[in-house]
Amino acid sequence: MNINVLFLTSGLFIGGEETQNLQSFTRMREYGIHFTIATTKDAGPFAEPFRENGFEIFPDILKSRFDVSGIGRIRELIKEKGIDIMCTGGFGDALFFGRVAGKISGCKAIVNTFYHFGRLDRENAKIELVNNLIHSFTTVFKTSSLALRDYLIDEMAYPPDKVVAVHDGIDTTRFSPKKPDSSKYAELRLTESRPIVGIVASLYPFKGPDVFAEAAAIVHKQAPEAVFVMVGEGDQRPKIESIIAENGLEDVVHLLGYRKDVPEILPTFDISVLASDTEAFPNTLLEASACGKPIVSTAVGGAPEIVVDGYNGFLVPPREPRAMADKIIKLLDNIDLRKQMAENSLKRVREKFSIEHKVEVFSRFFEQLYRGEDIPPGLYD
Repeated sequence: MNINVLFLTSGLFIGGEETQNLQSFTRMREYGIHFTIATTKDAGPFAEPFRENGFEIFPDILKSRFDVSGIGRIRELIKEKGIDIMCTGGFGDALFFGRVAGKISGCKAIVNTFYHFGRLDRENAKIELVNNLIHSFTTVFKTSSLALRDYLIDEMAYPPDKVVAVHDGIDTTRFSPKKPDSSKYAELRLTESRPIVGIVASLYPFKGPDVFAEAAAIVHKQAPEAVFVMVGEGDQRPKIESIIAENGLEDVVHLLGYRKDVPEILPTFDISVLASDTEAFPNTLLEASACGKPIVSTAVGGAPEIVVDGYNGFLVPPREPRAMADKIIKLLDNIDLRKQMAENSLKRVREKFSIEHKVEVFSRFFEQLYRGEDIPPGLYD
């Protein structure tokens, strides 16, 4: 069985969702499912890895945000590539134009995928009011987590019987519990003998880097041997540097900025932290789990679907550095607990969240749609 899918999105940007799509779409060829990619705007900086993996990309499908002639260009692409299923990514123009073009082209199914929470109050969100009028065009809405599924239903009035969650997966060969080389510690100016508490997140407000830095200041008073690593860049760097200076943490908190070698850095962590205010399904927790790390995470969005409190980590409320610090200290004080949670993290990600499992599930999902079978709402697994 060969199934041709057109994936329409606003652009391909560097981030978790593009990494998921690249890994999934590439592996799904083995199941006879082939993706063509189109973007409503410029394809963006992450287009090249897709091209290197043999994907055709058709950028700038729309000449402007409300370019109705774009529907015709999408229809032509559907006909030219023999598209069976129209699949869109995200909210906004891709959702609207993709659904309309897929409907009038007679595609076997129309799938709309979502990776983050949408907001009707954000800039340029008026198109979502129009999108809400054509939900009947969609065969199924696919989210990355049950939390995001609930949000679409409860907050954005999406039809409950059409919303399905398919969990993301992680490449457990790329992210694995390997022992880091001593050279990596030296490069990062870290000491192997000191416990390392780390976070991989952009330095933007909703990622809570200030909460992590404030928690580090609290932990340092009780566990001065611990060091803290922050991997990521963003507009909150000055604020983080200020917190570090105010608390005398210059030799304790290491700001590494944006890094391409996260699979090599994560194994140096003894504890991995997520401090976000909101997350749909945080891939960084999957990465940390695949590296066999105990986790301290805010209980937001899909995080509790990855971290089982007390089993492979601890969940804490967002914006509460004291609560975060208490759990970090508990893990620092109990090496046996750290080891047990590390083993549980690795076991859970291999059983539930491997990329192989995600690809098998997602391929079966498209095969059912191609055959005209109903997809039951809830978690598709």
